[in-house]
Amino acid sequence: MEKLYNVLIIGEKSGVYASIINIKKKHPSLPIQHIKYVANQEDCEAACQSFEPDIIFINPIIYELMHSECLENCKRGNPDIIFYSNQSEYALQAIKMQAQDFLLEPLQEPEVLYSISRIITRRQVASIQEGQFKQQQSTLQYQEKRIRVVTRDSIEFVLVKEIECLEADGSYSIIYLYNRDKKILISKRLKEILDEIDNERFMRVHNSWIININYVDKFISKDSIVVTKKGKMIPVSRRNKDELLYRISKYFD
Repeated sequence: MEKLYNVLIIGEKSGVYASIINIKKKHPSLPIQHIKYVANQEDCEAACQSFEPDIIFINPIIYELMHSECLENCKRGNPDIIFYSNQSEYALQAIKMQAQDFLLEPLQEPEVLYSISRIITRRQVASIQEGQFKQQQSTLQYQEKRIRVVTRDSIEFVLVKEIECLEADGSYSIIYLYNRDKKILISKRLKEILDEIDNERFMRVHNSWIININYVDKFISKDSIVVTKKGKMIPVSRRNKDELLYRISKYFD
């Protein structure tokens, strides 16, 4: 689902507010959710408590008059700042404040659109890169991680990636390994093992079953059953069906 961005305007109700409203109407695909305008510190504090702005347009004169605490509350979500003024000398202040842009009034709608679009594009790219990094970390963890498995006869350190699925057996759990015709009975409940594995590829699809998405061969929708690559048929509860399909698409697209 695409992220939607909140815009906060701090200052006199000038052309910037009208420009952004018009831009949202003309460009409905632009991912802007809420646009709020405030002209004083009290309204600013109320606005920043009710939602987190992603982009803040601020008049530098108002910026100087407002207490820093109000603006710090607005910045807790690390928004991008755009200064606007009818006095060009404030451009230097915008640079010092590490603002993303400075717009000179009277505002031109194409300039406002360009400034907003540039920020949103940069944020979207950063979000994709962060997601890719997290997935790479998850893959690395999946490839190398081992869990300690204690049985009546031995202690074994099992590679997480070798686990095909897990089945509840009372207060015990059965671990099925893909590369070995072996199942291991341990005195841990499924939740404890899932917490220890801590990887998105493992999902509890039923009260009695956890599966490793990597070993899913097919999903039989009408019966709500997962078939593993080794032919094991595992029931999927109705409430877990959509999440299962999402994870399958995530790792196999």
